[in-house]
Amino acid sequence: MQHLTKPAFFVALAVALGLISTEPMAAPPVLDASPPPPLGTLAIPPVPGLYDGNDPIIVNREAAVALGKALFWDMQTGSDGLACASCHFQAGADNRVKNVISPGILNAAAATGSTFEPVASGGTTSGPNYTLRLGDFPFHQFNDPADRDSGVKFTTDDVVSSPGTFAGDFVTSSRKRRGLDVCDRRGDHPIFNVGGLGTRKVEPRNTPTMINAVFQYRSFWDGRANNVFNGNNPFGLRDVSANVIRLLPDGRVDTGAKLALINSALASQSVGPPLSDFEMSCSDRSFADLGRKLLTRQPLALQKVHAQDSVLAPYRGATAKGLTGSYADLIQQAFNRSYWAARGRYPVRNSSRLFTQMEANFSMFWGLAIQAYESTLISDNAPYDRGERDADGFPVNLTALQKLGLKVFIGQGRAAGSGEVNGGHCINCHKGPDFTGAGSTLRAETEENGLVERMTMGDGDIALYDNGFYNIGVTPTGQDIAVGGTDPFGNPLSFSEQYLKRLAGLDSKDPFEIDPCTFELPVDPLDCTAKPAPSDRIAVKGAFKTPSLRNVTLTGPYMHNGSMATLEQVVEFYNRGGNFSNAEKDPDIEPLGLTDREKAGLVAFLKTLTDPRVSYERAPFDHPQLRTPTGHVGDETSVTARGATTLAQDEWLEIPAVGKRGRDLPLQPFDQGLAP
Repeated sequence: MQHLTKPAFFVALAVALGLISTEPMAAPPVLDASPPPPLGTLAIPPVPGLYDGNDPIIVNREAAVALGKALFWDMQTGSDGLACASCHFQAGADNRVKNVISPGILNAAAATGSTFEPVASGGTTSGPNYTLRLGDFPFHQFNDPADRDSGVKFTTDDVVSSPGTFAGDFVTSSRKRRGLDVCDRRGDHPIFNVGGLGTRKVEPRNTPTMINAVFQYRSFWDGRANNVFNGNNPFGLRDVSANVIRLLPDGRVDTGAKLALINSALASQSVGPPLSDFEMSCSDRSFADLGRKLLTRQPLALQKVHAQDSVLAPYRGATAKGLTGSYADLIQQAFNRSYWAARGRYPVRNSSRLFTQMEANFSMFWGLAIQAYESTLISDNAPYDRGERDADGFPVNLTALQKLGLKVFIGQGRAAGSGEVNGGHCINCHKGPDFTGAGSTLRAETEENGLVERMTMGDGDIALYDNGFYNIGVTPTGQDIAVGGTDPFGNPLSFSEQYLKRLAGLDSKDPFEIDPCTFELPVDPLDCTAKPAPSDRIAVKGAFKTPSLRNVTLTGPYMHNGSMATLEQVVEFYNRGGNFSNAEKDPDIEPLGLTDREKAGLVAFLKTLTDPRVSYERAPFDHPQLRTPTGHVGDETSVTARGATTLAQDEWLEIPAVGKRGRDLPLQPFDQGLAP
């Protein structure tokens, strides 16, 4: 939503003059919205103490970026041959179409949360190894796609996401095995199996892109990847036991050293998937186990590295596979020796074994190196970013249709500063150069202590909510409560919920302050400093982080549940006012009345946000070779066993290594890979 600060004096004066009412009302429209500036105007948020000061954590940024890129793309890192890139290889997202459906497992209240449902194309029920078709989308359909009151034609709580690991318990990471961990792998998972043969589990939310994610204040759809990196896991200062091991100048070893790096949601996010038994790991693997597995290995030993790789070329091995040296060598080049040079072995949480300092601190190296790499992935050369701008801030290189779409995007209504064009309210959530209210503009909000907002919700009542996170009615609220959930320690993910706990005199783990004078609707119109009551309403359940629209042409399927295949379906969703009338729904999600030309213009404008360097995988978006699983031999009714195991045989997608000059043909949108 658009943030409009109202100083208390002017609010009080307006009330006194009768110009505004003290009764609850919808947020006033933005009458002077202008197009967001180019992405190149943004600076990467600084991380104090990471590169600067007398004793920085990273002493060689170039080596840290190389380490991060190697770790991100290395298939050796996962228990079952998966890398981070296995789910982020298509413009930072995932466009696979087989073995990508997960039942609505976050819909705990419904029986369908553990079962696969029929598909819209008819004739079958989806399953762990089903291949998506274009006719399966969208996942919630009306008799008239433009009319939310026309009756539901089809619906499902299934989700399109990314396949990860097989079910199984971690045993050990043998240094002699180049790829897979030693795990007790089983085919008896109650959901992810076909005929008793285990398939790869599929995550419960769609994979978002990590390109431009450096600007986000916190990460994951539910915001659980904290802005503060603690060196261990995604939860920042919420985990009071998180620590790293540090060698002190006098030779003593501090086994309880604390790390609290702000503006590091990328690092917090990156340490989640490697231990997730849905994504990259057999159950109960520790980061120290992963460190023990990788430190003596050749980085990218199983994969080709292009001779012109924009980052890894200087480290490339003579055989074109892998890099020279070991992961330990790269860590020693990149990081301050106080984090890896201590002798001896040390205990770590959740393990009975002892580890070297480098192994014990591997989660810190992983998180900060991948953050260093992902911070280079900024797509600021889209058509929208290039060329001159007219007096109204519109890029002059836009076509008439694209300019119309931009007017729809920033408009608030037919008479609200956008000429004779219907407004789409899009900019209220997708604002700023990165086109997300959860990114650069949210950082500006934090400077005003505005992480929490108070406004009228879709049902007409006032509530607090987290800035940058919105319930837009894609699914019923109870199907996935998102930022309305809790962390593993029982703390609310929502800043709004923490704020009310604090007002009630209780502890809140995240370090933030709230200025009630930044609220769109002050608690007291005559005194903006008045604070909410601890019992005030919160509308955070079912609210998801606003994704960036950068490179959106290539990042389908769309929404947190991957339920829409095309931009046209997304625009139709917003035009009809969403799918469900949730009490927590954002008030901007209402029927828009867009004409066919306005809808076409909005799609045309969105396509101007795709950087051709991303489309052609040119530097910095080039990468090593990758093999990623793309379903199993067979279909949703029958699969082939992998040898004598109870697991299904993988099929693999080969993604060639690409150098800094990119590929010959561009990446294609998600729907282009779907059968009719």
